[in-house]
Order: sequence, then C-alpha cells, then structure tokens
Amino acid sequence: MTGFDSNSELDKIALYERFARKALTAYGLENADLRFLGESANVMFRVQTDEGRWALRICNPGRDHNILHRELLWLVALCRDTNLGVPEPVLMRTG
Repeated sequence: MTGFDSNSELDKIALYERFARKALTAYGLENADLRFLGESANVMFRVQTDEGRWALRICNPGRDHNILHRELLWLVALCRDTNLGVPEPVLMRTG
C-alpha cells in the first residue's frame, strides 16, 4: 500500500480537514467550526458558524462529474418541488 492509503486514520482525517478548509474558502467560511463526521464513499464534515450550519461532502476524485452534476440538480429539484427534508446544495460565492 502506498500513497494516501498508507497514512494512519488520524493522518487521513488531518489531510481531509486541510482539503475541507481549502474548500470552505470558496464559501467565505474559512473560520467555521469543522467537525469530521465520517468516511465511506464520501468524506463528511459538519460546518458551523454563528450564521448557520451545513454539511460538507468531499467526493471521491474518481467520481464522474456528470453524475455528480445530475445528483445536485436532483437535490435542488427535491428541495424546490417537495416537502422532503433533503440537503440543499449551496453555490460557491463565484456561482
């Protein structure tokens, strides 16, 4: 085993957190409280500020971007057209 997978679980979480913090700059949330929730097909974090709280999902870099795009469109439609409690995608500051 080489590369990323050879890291300890704590080292992996630290690397995920560095990546998550970098991603949060696109939302203007650099100073948010960040809590690692877990890892399966995606890595999940809880993000909290005085203004609100969100979930941050880091997808596997090998995932097909077209599939991710369709999934986001589907979530937006569910939020808009139903009363289901599903996560609502949030655009970056740049759109």
